[in-house]
Amino acid sequence: MALTSLLQIDIRKLLEAMEKKSGISFPREVIEAYLDPGTQLLHVRFAEPESTEVGEPLPLKTIVTLFTDDKTHRITALEIIGIDSLMKEIEN
Repeated sequence: MALTSLLQIDIRKLLEAMEKKSGISFPREVIEAYLDPGTQLLHVRFAEPESTEVGEPLPLKTIVTLFTDDKTHRITALEIIGIDSLMKEIEN
């Protein structure tokens, strides 16, 4: 299923499923979400960083990068490349 709209994604359920797979608790407040259907990129922003934002990959088959604030170590964003693949991965 090719996603073409954010309305097709239940972000809360997506985060909960990713928590189970990765063992990381994600913030529940989303201040911005962006989907690029052409590249299958989903960007979810939880907070604006106070300092430099540092990205690190999550232990999933799909390319998922977790961004944290270098100063506060707070989770600030999540970027998924291949959202369709991730949706299939977390169903299993």
